[in-house]
Amino acid sequence: MKTGITAKLKLHTTPEQFAALRATQLAYRDALNYVSQYAFAHGKMSNKVKLQDGTYDEVRARFHLPSQMACSVPRQVGATYKGLWKKVKQNAAARKAGQTKKRYKGLDQAPKYVSPTLTYQDRKDYTLKKDQQVSVLTLDGRVIVPYTGYATHVALIQKGEQKGKGLGAALLWYDKPHKQFYLLVSLEVETAAATPHTHTSVVGVDVGVRYLAVTSDTKGGCSFHTGKQVVPKANHYARLRKRLQKKGTRAATRRLVAISGRERRLKADANHVVSKRIVTRYPNSLIGLEHLTDIRERTKRRTHTRKKDGKGAQRVSVKQRKANAVYSKWSFAELQSMIAYKALLQGSMAIKVDAHYTSQACPVCGHIAPANRPHKGLLFVCQNCHYTLHADLVGARNIAMRTLIARQDWAVTGVLSERPDGSSAETKAARRLRYAELRWSLDPSGTIRDNIRYGRLSATNEELEEAARAVGAHDVITRLPDGYETPIRERGRNLSVGQRQLISFARALLADPRILILDEATANIDTFTELLVQQGLRRLLHGRTALIIAHRLSTIKGADSIVVLQMGRIVEQGTHAELLQRNGAYASLYAMGFRHTA
Repeated sequence: MKTGITAKLKLHTTPEQFAALRATQLAYRDALNYVSQYAFAHGKMSNKVKLQDGTYDEVRARFHLPSQMACSVPRQVGATYKGLWKKVKQNAAARKAGQTKKRYKGLDQAPKYVSPTLTYQDRKDYTLKKDQQVSVLTLDGRVIVPYTGYATHVALIQKGEQKGKGLGAALLWYDKPHKQFYLLVSLEVETAAATPHTHTSVVGVDVGVRYLAVTSDTKGGCSFHTGKQVVPKANHYARLRKRLQKKGTRAATRRLVAISGRERRLKADANHVVSKRIVTRYPNSLIGLEHLTDIRERTKRRTHTRKKDGKGAQRVSVKQRKANAVYSKWSFAELQSMIAYKALLQGSMAIKVDAHYTSQACPVCGHIAPANRPHKGLLFVCQNCHYTLHADLVGARNIAMRTLIARQDWAVTGVLSERPDGSSAETKAARRLRYAELRWSLDPSGTIRDNIRYGRLSATNEELEEAARAVGAHDVITRLPDGYETPIRERGRNLSVGQRQLISFARALLADPRILILDEATANIDTFTELLVQQGLRRLLHGRTALIIAHRLSTIKGADSIVVLQMGRIVEQGTHAELLQRNGAYASLYAMGFRHTA
């Protein structure tokens, strides 16, 4: 499996080479803006072929760009317009659905390119040579410049050059404060192919402002990565940026450029640290991230708040709305991309799962309500089962459980979905229905009463004992010395197999699921206990859909359809009576079981 990385090479230029590279960058940027104006004037065109046909000769003549660069310009502009058109269509759909009233204005005028970063194509615009030198194309021809970089990346580059392997596209980036050129080269490294057997752990990552990231695995482990040190500073930069934008003077503009760079570097450095800690902590894992695409469009903005006297509501102030806007500006997409990028190098993989109600859904009972997070604070209190936990940790656990579903589907089908399928409303509804049935497993220690109540934590003692009676577990439990208050040791070692089965039936009946899966429900028990279990099983299955896996055929005699498997293949299918009449594999198994019982 090949994984893409980026090598940052520092170019050591002479004054003449520096001037040539800078002139090339500025000419490339001017060409981008010219083609952008052309595309805007011709119906906001995004077709790169038509853009090249209409602007190639003018770009070569006016800006003196080499042929390959002149081809890269319309390709880059076409990609920009394509992305803007996608946002326009998404905004139109959101407005039609009533999710927002704002109109996207990204195509009201031609996009303007400010950054002079230009794109080089391997072996056409740049070539890496021996002795850590690179040949790059300028307006006046090629120049050979020595470079330095991270030793591991330089070794990979030299190894690839020795084998004659081409590299990807490169970006010529200018660090203006330090007056330094860098070449950002795309590389590919070999990593182990991802399979369900190599990615044995599942981790959920919840991102937020108070804590930049909170992680949780399926074993109860967690980690918190606070933003206490960097978020206030980022908010300070955001407020300062708005004040400078209002001034509009030349001095304010110069100051604005410097502040924007500091804000961007602050967030990037924090995201680097957090992502590195997460992927290092969870190697060989499947890491679940929230699918945050268009999440701001779906979020209902708060326009009113409760009055201080508790009577009625009032509109929130302009200051409060602006503060909310500032707080929503952290670069979470960058953090998630860094986690996904670094995870591959650690033998892990990141996927996206639905972000719907991850912070409002109780992981224990499944109850979803905004009231589960009082005042949108850091405390989660389920209004149904009163389960209490840190709100961000609840979000991480819900993401981990949704990631676990994706891994299970991966193991069964061999196909891993890297992001939720949003092709239809039916697909989304079916997926969210599966999420609603997820439950986080609590510590199984406690009494028999606690163990049964785990099926529905809000159940009363009367409802609990009624479920136990229905499946025939009540008499078995009351014969124990402490009855329902009998402590259960680890893995139920102080209970027989039959007792454990009946208690699990009572727990399942209390949960009242629509679908049941039973795997060897009557295995390893004596004949008398099997009769008790069979009676409880009939009561449990009444009115429900069940998938029963069994070798004892007495367990499945009453099934509507029986599927017989041999060596992983279906050999027979039908009801109990139909299969006996066929005198095939099922009839042989049934006869063997009957003789053994006799």
